[in-house]
Amino acid sequence: MSVLLSIIVPVYNGVRYIKNTINNVLAQTFVDYELILINDGSKDDSLFVMRELSGKDKRIKLFTTENKGICAARNLGISQANGEFIVFLDQDDDFDSDLCRDYVETIIKTGADMCVFGRSYTIIESNGTSGTSRYNHLLKAC
Repeated sequence: MSVLLSIIVPVYNGVRYIKNTINNVLAQTFVDYELILINDGSKDDSLFVMRELSGKDKRIKLFTTENKGICAARNLGISQANGEFIVFLDQDDDFDSDLCRDYVETIIKTGADMCVFGRSYTIIESNGTSGTSRYNHLLKAC
């Protein structure tokens, strides 16, 4: 299966977060992706949750390995990836529904080798001045 984007999520004992992260990926406005979940030897019910959700969408691929750490889990994900581009997410990430679309558009538009994104936030002042906390997706394209 050829896709434009491979989203790799290593998971270790992430049962508290992984359902939300998977649902955030499934809610993306960009749909030409595969979601690669790597169960890195979890001892909790993470694998159960991932199996349940992976059965509901053919774009989700699930792999299990003994616990070797996040780098080994990401490398396993890379070895299984079919996408032209790769993005790494953590098991507890929360992000906007346009993250993947903006990521791919920026990479293509700039011809960059790498795109870095992260969270921005607004400080609420004592006088009540505030704003919405959300991802400032594309901080730098290199």
